[in-house]
Amino acid sequence: MSPFAPRPAPARHPSRFITRAPRAGCAPGLPGCRGLTLMEVLVTLAIVSIIVAIAYPSYVTQIQKMRRSDAKQSLVRLEQGLQRCYSRYRRFDSDECDLVSAGPTIDETSIDGHYRITSVDSESNQTLGAESFTLYARPEGVQTGDTQCAELRLSNASQASTVDVDGNDTTSLCWR
Repeated sequence: MSPFAPRPAPARHPSRFITRAPRAGCAPGLPGCRGLTLMEVLVTLAIVSIIVAIAYPSYVTQIQKMRRSDAKQSLVRLEQGLQRCYSRYRRFDSDECDLVSAGPTIDETSIDGHYRITSVDSESNQTLGAESFTLYARPEGVQTGDTQCAELRLSNASQASTVDVDGNDTTSLCWR
């Protein structure tokens, strides 16, 4: 073979025919078209931070509202149980009623554990009566951050009420 004779072209591997599409606005081979610039990363990070700062408080509020349903379900379940006790024994505070413990009081954790359900009023220490009652749900654990609905109440007349941490009536907000 002569040193001046053309060499045969090397065999092309099939994967060499597959090429990546260039980034928008970039021509293949131009410098700076291989990745993100620091400025692009910083702008993206700033936008994501703003979105998170706006969305997170709303997310926390929705979680608290969802957990309030735990208290409402527990209050209604206990109210119905006490109404059955009244139908059977002609009084809410009957020792024969399975829901009522010694005292007579009700003191238990809500279904999902976010509230403490009790029949004892924290201010007057009043508890179940023969003819009437009020059940109280007070937040526990992570739900204690719910300051708008610090105490949910339900009476034997199915009258619902709620107060915030300052004692203001927030029934229309919390019992929707």
